Formats: sequence, C-alpha cells, structure tokens
Amino acid sequence: MKIAQVNTLERQGGAARAAHRLHVGLRSIGVDSTAVVARGTGEGPHVHLPPWPHREIGSRVRSLLDILPAQLHPGHDGRMFSTGLLPDRTGRRIRAVDPDIIHLHWINAGFLSIGSLSAFEKPIVWTMHDMWPITGGCHYAGRCRRFESNCGRCPALGSSRSRDLSRLIWDKKSAVFDGLDLTVVTPSTWLAE
Repeated sequence: MKIAQVNTLERQGGAARAAHRLHVGLRSIGVDSTAVVARGTGEGPHVHLPPWPHREIGSRVRSLLDILPAQLHPGHDGRMFSTGLLPDRTGRRIRAVDPDIIHLHWINAGFLSIGSLSAFEKPIVWTMHDMWPITGGCHYAGRCRRFESNCGRCPALGSSRSRDLSRLIWDKKSAVFDGLDLTVVTPSTWLAE
C-alpha cells in the first residue's frame, strides 16, 4: 500500500508533527509512505518538496495571498482564516507519487486548493487538526454554528451579508466534497462532535 501524507509544513506545528510521526511510523513497519509538503528540510525519508528553486519564498507568498481576501475584509476580527481558493500544483505532485490513499492533514496557507481535491481519483483520509475543513474559512468557529448549514454573515469577517466570502468558500467545499471518497478523522472529541 502506498500512502501520501499531505501537510503544508514538514515538521513545524502540531499537525505537521502528527503527520511526520505517522509517516515515519508507517515507513518503520514497511508501508510505502511519502510526505508531500510545501516547506521543510526534506531530510527525512521520502519527503517530497516542491521542485522549484526559492520554494520557501514562493510558499510564504502563497500563504499571504491565501489569507489576503479575509484580511482586506473591513470587519475581519483577526481570527485565522484561509480561503483554499488559490490554484496550485500540489495536486500534480500528489498524483506523481501515485498513492493508493491520500491522507490530508493541514493543507492551508495556499498549499492545496479546495478544487484540487476533486481531481483525485483515490480514497482520501482527512485528519481534521482544526475546524477549517467544515467551515467557510475560519480555523476555529468559536460560538458561531453557521457552518452547520451554509456559512455567510461571518462573524470572523464581521460580515452582515449572507453571500460573503465564507459562503463562497463553504459552497465550494460542499460541491467538491460531495464527489469525494472521503473519510474524516478527528484527534479530539470536540472536533468529532
């Protein structure tokens, strides 16, 4: 079995450390695991970094571009918010690994677009390290429960419009997720609920 562990960062942050431990653990028992990341050292076994020079700078610029629409929103409250709308080449990199299973972890900061997920014709396991996969862009919804129906009027954006950026992102996720062979994993009870 061949598994692609997909995370924005190789080892920095909680999701990255969890993905890395899983990757190393699977390799230690003979499973063909490859880590597909945007940033990292690439020193570990089977770590697939972007092939272009200046990838660190490019990744940081993509991160800024991904969050820019939320930060430009007049009422943005400073909450972490990712759009997942930037076109990317990560999908091609994952397909080049040709995994049997794609295991997504934290894919934000302009790393993997929502639309890229629909191109995968493989089962996807997604470990939710925060709420982003189920919201219209925020990583932690706080008391807001709008993500349960369709987002819009987003408190993180300070928006009173029903068709705001959060609704656009939520609609995009809903359309893409409908066609996926997707299994969701949560590392905590509150996320599972």
